[in-house]
Amino acid sequence: MSESYCPRCELEKLQSLVTPEYIAQVVKNLPEEDGVTACSAEYKRRMDICGACSAFAGGMTCTYSGSYAAYRAHVLADACPYPGNDKWK
Repeated sequence: MSESYCPRCELEKLQSLVTPEYIAQVVKNLPEEDGVTACSAEYKRRMDICGACSAFAGGMTCTYSGSYAAYRAHVLADACPYPGNDKWK
């Protein structure tokens, strides 16, 4: 009997590969551009704020934006999506 394909199982396998360390490595390898991306000190400041936030889930996701916080923190034009309070300002 051969195994049948299960899309949900395949998605769970892929999701298990995405860890906070993996996301941090991907962001570290993104290009930097003055005025567009955060310098390392600003990125760290933003991520420290995210790390202390109740909306930071699983060490990588902002529950308000649904995105990886590390990506948002990397881009200067992005703001903290916390309702009524941009914590990065």
